Amino acid sequence: MRIWLYEEGSAPRLHLETVAQRLKAELPGAEIAIRGAFTTHHLGAAHREPERLDTLAQALASTRLNDPAIRLANGRPYWKEVVAERRLLENPALGSDGAIYSGYAFQEALQGLLPREESRRACLHIVPTDRLMVYWWEEDRCYYGSTVLCGNPAVISLSGCLEGPGVSEAFSAELRQLGPVTRSSPEFRALMARFRHTMLDYDDDRIRAVVTALAWQAVFYHFFGVAFCEDTGCRLYNSHWQDGLLAAVLPDGGKLCPAHAQLLQDRARV
Repeated sequence: MRIWLYEEGSAPRLHLETVAQRLKAELPGAEIAIRGAFTTHHLGAAHREPERLDTLAQALASTRLNDPAIRLANGRPYWKEVVAERRLLENPALGSDGAIYSGYAFQEALQGLLPREESRRACLHIVPTDRLMVYWWEEDRCYYGSTVLCGNPAVISLSGCLEGPGVSEAFSAELRQLGPVTRSSPEFRALMARFRHTMLDYDDDRIRAVVTALAWQAVFYHFFGVAFCEDTGCRLYNSHWQDGLLAAVLPDGGKLCPAHAQLLQDRARV
């Protein structure tokens, strides 16, 4: 079992080393390592080739969503969107420009960079990114924010952890009473402080615990064929609400329910 975590450098609160250590503690037989940005690593020397960069930038730009009411991603991106992706490829630490991505299309674009020897079942690539990933929900015919897109590579959307799961009705009601405010306004910051125990905020240290749990979901999906759990106390619980997400993963990535803990123990012997 080989697992690689990729460091964009755009989320300083993440501390990917801590996430890796928590995985190693319960997967002692696995090889777990941290690499630089996924695209930089897998492009290698080609990272300095303008044509390769332009081709990949075009592919990533085509996964952006210009209209969230339309199911399809942007197959014909504007040149400025390609330029923006090229800028991120050249310097991933700059972070997202606020674009919204069709998550599975973005994941597919990354899959094309994996070398054959690292695409085997025994290998898993986990890519945390501050890009906002969304998925289409046919029943509601709209997009929802994604926290993790399981597969290989698995993509963890840090922005999706904040924008995907819903906030409490109490918070929403008080926010409506405030009227139009910005995230940086004193009123909004005071409201966030009062509801901190129920929701994540940007630049939040608790993102490490959340990413640890999501990495475990990616591990269970890839190696064991199971990603989620109905037990609200299990780190594999796929909560659609911020408070449920935090309850399942704090303080340090949460714990496994007895059934999944036994599954991990059984598979570790193989």
